[in-house]
Amino acid sequence: MLKNIIFDLGNVLIDIDFPRSEQALTALLGNDLLEKLKQNKQENLFYEFEKGNVSEDFFIKTLQSLGENISEQQIKDAYNAMLIGFKPERFEMLERLAEKYTLYVLSNTNKMHIDWVHQHLETDLNIHNYETQYFRTVYYSHEIHLRKPDVEIYEYVLQNSGLKAEETLFIDDNYDNIIAAQSIGIQVIHHELGNEIVERLRNF
Repeated sequence: MLKNIIFDLGNVLIDIDFPRSEQALTALLGNDLLEKLKQNKQENLFYEFEKGNVSEDFFIKTLQSLGENISEQQIKDAYNAMLIGFKPERFEMLERLAEKYTLYVLSNTNKMHIDWVHQHLETDLNIHNYETQYFRTVYYSHEIHLRKPDVEIYEYVLQNSGLKAEETLFIDDNYDNIIAAQSIGIQVIHHELGNEIVERLRNF
């Protein structure tokens, strides 16, 4: 019996476009950005930022050091360029689902992106404190220092929230993340890019 639904954020609840950030960062810092990071022994910078192992200040200053006269805001704007936004009907879906299931979020993300999400929701949709309004618990990789698709992150969520794997559904757009969750008995939906989650869950 299904009791819990865990949502990924990117390309499930919020629309994102990774190439937008890649292009924006390249325009700021050059086509050899990854090579520059490697030379500075920071080739894992983005990964470590998502795991919360480096601070936002360190992340920004590291990228600034790769260019000339690059402002903090330029870095933020470039890295946040991938974030498109939420569709209001997805929150209507969450309200409906919350009447029957306990809802959670599990996302590989970082403080910079979550700050943008809060601002977007407050400014464009008049939604405040969405984490507590729509979900029992929200798990962000940079806060719990774990990252999908490592199996440990799913085990952590189950244990921390007292969930049974067989009673829990996990929805993600990344196939590797889905396979990892499925390997410990969690029910899964691979939400493919271009589909609408509202339609996918209409009969839940």
